[in-house]
Amino acid sequence: MIALKNLARCAPMRGRSLAEISTFLQPQRRNSQASSTKDNTTTNGTSGLVNLLNKLDGPRLGQPTCVSHPHLILPHELVPGLTLAEFQQRRIELMQKIQSYASTFGDNYNGRSTKNHMLIVGAASKKYMSGKIPYVFRQNSDFYYLTGCLEPDSVLVMTIDQGSNVESMLFMRPRMRMPNCGTVHSDIIGMIGSIGGETLDQLFQSTCYRLGKYLQEIGLVSRASDDYKTVVSQGYRFCPHHVSHYLGMDVHDTPNIPRSKALEPGMVFTVEPGVYIGEDCTDVPAEFRGIGIRIEDDLLISQDGVVEVLTAECIKDRQRLEHLCQQVSVETDSVSASASDSA
Repeated sequence: MIALKNLARCAPMRGRSLAEISTFLQPQRRNSQASSTKDNTTTNGTSGLVNLLNKLDGPRLGQPTCVSHPHLILPHELVPGLTLAEFQQRRIELMQKIQSYASTFGDNYNGRSTKNHMLIVGAASKKYMSGKIPYVFRQNSDFYYLTGCLEPDSVLVMTIDQGSNVESMLFMRPRMRMPNCGTVHSDIIGMIGSIGGETLDQLFQSTCYRLGKYLQEIGLVSRASDDYKTVVSQGYRFCPHHVSHYLGMDVHDTPNIPRSKALEPGMVFTVEPGVYIGEDCTDVPAEFRGIGIRIEDDLLISQDGVVEVLTAECIKDRQRLEHLCQQVSVETDSVSASASDSA
């Protein structure tokens, strides 16, 4: 039942039709927008797997792949030490054994004669210690054995028909994409402790106003009104989460401390404004749609009232960040080449 509930919540990734299943399940044959891997097809060697991962947006699958982590996973492997064909074979053998086992009940099972079967396997869900602090995630063993997938709240649907053709469909929840976009991050930090930034709630209100004015300046929203509430609402539309929260022994372990409390020495908190523009925002210029960013810093108010940015050394400038990524890419290629030579 948990797997079925997860399936109802999952947003499918690619469109394929389900294989015919037992009539007593009252199936509705339809084209579903689901991520589907047919087990009666094969991957053409190493290049086939790499192309598949690239097609599935490999670098953002939520787990290491041979595309994103070539130093950990070989090109022909789906996870370390196991190939895509191995997982396909596991699913095929399981469905064939289910079909064989069901045949021992005779031609008439539950009043209907069928060799069509369907199996639903649910992934594990995230569990939390308290508030927003999660336990270390551990995937459901059966789900991982059959898929190699580490995504939580996913569902695997497997079917086998009378011709022993096996088809698998993997349902996953939607994932947000966050490309780069400029913000007024440093200006917001400068407001802390002054008028409009004496509490975290005031800081959020001031952030929405400044963000709304900034979006007007770059032409993202209308400049028709300078009314304070209108400008704030424009900022909140594109930054619909609070700009800050306190930091305690863990990331989100201070839910009972109100953000209306005046900031004082010894407090540690975040500043994390963001801009998120959906692809369906037709009232903004097309070049801005489908992009977003959130830049986060951790801050401390010292005993003498000075605001100290604890994460000041973290790179946030776009050009420096791109340069760092290029350096990491070159170093990774060098390590991979050295490993190949030694092998």
